[in-house]
Amino acid sequence: MNGVDSERKLLEEFHRSAGEKSGELQAGAIRNGYLPGTPEVLVEAGIKCIPLIESDTPSVSDAGRDRLKAVVFKLKLVQDSANARSALEQFESMIEKRERKANRETFYGILFIGSLIAIITIAVFFLVRMFVK
Repeated sequence: MNGVDSERKLLEEFHRSAGEKSGELQAGAIRNGYLPGTPEVLVEAGIKCIPLIESDTPSVSDAGRDRLKAVVFKLKLVQDSANARSALEQFESMIEKRERKANRETFYGILFIGSLIAIITIAVFFLVRMFVK
């Protein structure tokens, strides 16, 4: 068995093992788990991050994003083919989209809370004005 095949087998075993865990254990395994060294298997590892990033579980989604960032970093170090460069661009684009979405959600959350505080402040102001006369 050559290096690529053994790395592919290790990657499959890692994903099977991580899939058997749940919650924070799964997120920790995803974030800190095995990363292959050859570009073609790294691309496969990045592709396997996509369903993790799209998970409904925030900790798994964040771990998938962190893992994809690690794949991107490693691909930048070893990129040696057009396929690796293309995958690298796609992965970076996916990370940027996810981070923009998270930033937008944070902005809207802060805006919502600020609006609630403003409405409560105005309501208290008018109630105090009504009863203090």
